[in-house]
Amino acid sequence: MNQEQIENNIAFIVEQQAKFFADIEELKALGQRTDARLSRAIRLGIAEARQEREKRREVDEKLTAKLDILIDAQIRYEEHSQTRHAQAEAETALLKQALAEMARAISATNQRVDALANGR
Repeated sequence: MNQEQIENNIAFIVEQQAKFFADIEELKALGQRTDARLSRAIRLGIAEARQEREKRREVDEKLTAKLDILIDAQIRYEEHSQTRHAQAEAETALLKQALAEMARAISATNQRVDALANGR
C-alpha cells in the first residue's frame, strides 16, 4: 500500500467517524425532543387524571347529598305513616266502642219499646 492509499483510507475512516458522531448527535437531539414530548404527555395525563378525580369526587358528593335528602324524606314519611296508622287505630277503637254503646242503647230502647207495646 502506498502513501496515497494510506491517506485515502485515513480520510475515509475520519469521514466515517465524523458521520457516525453526527448521527449520534442527531439521535441525542431526537431523544431529547422525544423525552420532552413524553414528559409533556405525562404531565397532561396526570393533570387530566386529577381533573377527572375531582369531577368524580364532586359527583359523589352531590349524589351522597341527594341520597341523604332521600333517606331523610323516607324516614319522615315512615314516621308520619306510623303516626297516622296509630291515629287511625285509635279512632277505629273509639268508633268500635261508640258502635258497641250505640248497639246497647238501641237494644235497651227496643226492650223499652217492646215493654210499652206489651203493656208492661
